[in-house]
Amino acid sequence: MACFSAPEHWPLITLTIDFDWRTGVQFKDWFNVAKKRHVDAMKVELEQLYHTINSIHEEMIYFRAR
Repeated sequence: MACFSAPEHWPLITLTIDFDWRTGVQFKDWFNVAKKRHVDAMKVELEQLYHTINSIHEEMIYFRAR
Protein backbone atom coordinates (compact mmCIF):
# COMPACT_ATOMS: atom_id res chain seq x y z
CA MET A 1 0.00 0.00 0.00
CA ALA A 2 1.20 3.51 -0.76
CA CYS A 3 -0.22 6.81 0.45
CA PHE A 4 -0.05 10.10 -1.44
CA SER A 5 -1.08 13.53 -0.28
CA ALA A 6 -1.28 16.96 -1.90
CA PRO A 7 -0.74 19.50 0.90
CA GLU A 8 -1.24 22.47 -1.47
CA HIS A 9 -4.59 21.13 -2.71
CA TRP A 10 -7.82 22.58 -1.35
CA PRO A 11 -9.78 20.96 0.22
CA LEU A 12 -7.08 18.90 1.91
CA ILE A 13 -7.52 15.20 1.14
CA THR A 14 -5.60 12.01 1.73
CA LEU A 15 -5.77 9.38 -0.98
CA THR A 16 -4.78 5.71 -0.62
CA ILE A 17 -4.03 3.69 -3.76
CA ASP A 18 -3.44 -0.08 -3.84
CA PHE A 19 -1.38 -1.43 -6.74
CA ASP A 20 0.71 -4.46 -7.65
CA TRP A 21 4.37 -3.43 -8.05
CA ARG A 22 6.36 -5.81 -10.25
CA THR A 23 9.90 -5.62 -11.55
CA GLY A 24 12.27 -7.71 -13.64
CA VAL A 25 11.05 -10.92 -15.22
CA GLN A 26 7.80 -10.71 -13.28
CA PHE A 27 7.00 -7.42 -15.02
CA LYS A 28 5.30 -9.11 -17.97
CA ASP A 29 3.22 -12.28 -17.84
CA TRP A 30 4.24 -13.63 -21.24
CA PHE A 31 1.75 -16.52 -21.17
CA ASN A 32 -1.12 -14.05 -21.14
CA VAL A 33 0.46 -11.86 -23.81
CA ALA A 34 0.55 -14.48 -26.57
CA LYS A 35 -1.37 -17.69 -27.06
CA LYS A 36 0.64 -20.87 -27.54
CA ARG A 37 -0.36 -21.38 -31.17
CA HIS A 38 0.70 -17.81 -31.98
CA VAL A 39 4.09 -18.43 -30.35
CA ASP A 40 4.44 -21.72 -32.25
CA ALA A 41 3.67 -19.97 -35.55
CA MET A 42 6.27 -17.31 -34.78
CA LYS A 43 8.81 -20.03 -33.92
CA VAL A 44 8.25 -21.73 -37.30
CA GLU A 45 8.57 -18.41 -39.13
CA LEU A 46 11.78 -17.55 -37.27
CA GLU A 47 13.24 -20.94 -38.16
CA GLN A 48 12.38 -20.34 -41.82
CA LEU A 49 14.04 -16.92 -41.71
CA TYR A 50 17.09 -18.42 -40.01
CA HIS A 51 17.51 -20.99 -42.79
CA THR A 52 17.01 -18.31 -45.46
CA ILE A 53 19.67 -16.12 -43.87
CA ASN A 54 22.10 -19.05 -43.66
CA SER A 55 21.49 -19.83 -47.33
CA ILE A 56 22.18 -16.21 -48.32
CA HIS A 57 25.32 -16.19 -46.19
CA GLU A 58 26.63 -19.39 -47.79
CA GLU A 59 25.94 -17.93 -51.24
CA MET A 60 27.85 -14.75 -50.34
CA ILE A 61 30.83 -16.83 -49.21
CA TYR A 62 30.68 -18.81 -52.47
CA PHE A 63 30.68 -15.64 -54.61
CA ARG A 64 33.55 -14.12 -52.64
CA ALA A 65 35.62 -17.23 -53.25
CA ARG A 66 35.05 -17.11 -57.04
